[in-house]
Amino acid sequence: VPTTVGPPIAYLGTQCIATQLAANYSNAQTFAATTATSPDIDLSASPIPSLTFRMWIDTEGSTFDGVNLKISTDGGMSFAIVDLVTPPYPLVVAGEPAWGGQQSGLIWQLIKADLSAYAGQVVRLQFGFRSDSSGTFPGVYIDDFFVQ
Repeated sequence: VPTTVGPPIAYLGTQCIATQLAANYSNAQTFAATTATSPDIDLSASPIPSLTFRMWIDTEGSTFDGVNLKISTDGGMSFAIVDLVTPPYPLVVAGEPAWGGQQSGLIWQLIKADLSAYAGQVVRLQFGFRSDSSGTFPGVYIDDFFVQ
């Protein structure tokens, strides 16, 4: 009998990104190696830049499995955590703040990130995911990514 993993549909349209579409994520994934990175985004035209996106999340949570958002101002050579996010990161996973836990009942949550500290710059945004060595869940799905 086939089982459904993850949200039944994308938030908008027919596509989204995920830790793994239609299957649980794997064990032992790292923030550095399990990423989705944007191309360069020029924030020079926005006086108060921000990011909004939708996230469906169902992870082991606690200190074990989670996802966060990072930003680079040097073409992707280095990334820093985006701290001004709503809702705030509820977890610390492998020493980094993260969203996680069994939140599938919240469906597609609206997430906002304040990027005003990066106004006038060219940035790259990156989602990083981390899982420990045991216990997997449907994971993280992201859709409707919009920078203004």
